[in-house]
Amino acid sequence: MPEKLSFEETIQKIEAAAAALESGKLSLDESLKVYEESVGLIRSAEKYLENARQRVRILEKDQDGEETMKDTADYSAEFQGA
Repeated sequence: MPEKLSFEETIQKIEAAAAALESGKLSLDESLKVYEESVGLIRSAEKYLENARQRVRILEKDQDGEETMKDTADYSAEFQGA
């Protein structure tokens, strides 16, 4: 079973793979293998981000004092002047 990488380790591996592919020093077979592994790493990183989005929901009270869920994307838009 493959080891479970942290998000940061996953990103580091993706960056290393991109550098290896950009170097032009890999054979076609090696390039394909690195690319295939990278696709899996990218999918893993996307899952990490989706889980983080779900976990980073913030409870906010509305005008009636009721607790409602507000996604951090809502706050991001507010900070960017949207």
